Amino acid sequence: MGAREADLPTPPDGTLLAGTSRRQYASRDPGRARPRVRVHCRPVFRFLDASIPFVAAVGLCACASAPIVHDPSARTVQARGADDRTVRYRHGPVPASWDSVDIPGNDLAWHDRDSGGVAHVDHTCQSGQDIPLSSLVQHLLIGFSDRDFVEEETVPFDAREARHVVVRARLDGVAQMIELYVLKKDGCVWDLGFVAAPDSFARGRAGFTEFARGFATTDTGLAPSGGGRR
Repeated sequence: MGAREADLPTPPDGTLLAGTSRRQYASRDPGRARPRVRVHCRPVFRFLDASIPFVAAVGLCACASAPIVHDPSARTVQARGADDRTVRYRHGPVPASWDSVDIPGNDLAWHDRDSGGVAHVDHTCQSGQDIPLSSLVQHLLIGFSDRDFVEEETVPFDAREARHVVVRARLDGVAQMIELYVLKKDGCVWDLGFVAAPDSFARGRAGFTEFARGFATTDTGLAPSGGGRR
């Protein structure tokens, strides 16, 4: 692995990401497709024997990595998971106010200048996993206290069903609004999230909604087996 990513700046508006009071990030040039490096280190919490995408604490270290290839113009992502399966998917339009950032443990992430929030998309694959969507949501909210579910529903999503929640909660005593879409498909879990301070959450929510609605898997890395759903 190359040089360690250390001493990265924190969001200037003080937005806190799930599972850590200070989440490190570094700006990326979103102008062209390039391999990205996904770092797998020991997190504070465990989720399906891999890092919890949205809540694992930053633990930068010398460890194995897997490439993330993102084409911003086509809005496509190619990623390899812990089970060595390559998956491909696309996301919806990225608002002009979103700046690409690196947050270890996520496929992709952005900082929204308008709301001060942070959006992400991530996946993890493990054959045979069959955990209820509601339990997956709870895993993603580990570390948050005083949770108040403002919205909670199951919605059609990428030819499956996803759990969609909007939660008012606190992290280290700081109020946050969190929106999550959590999807299970072909032995993989995808989560898309947006976190912002309560007074600015609404300014960024519309952009995140369009981003999430454009999500679709194009290759889950499994060979066809008679068209059965998993």
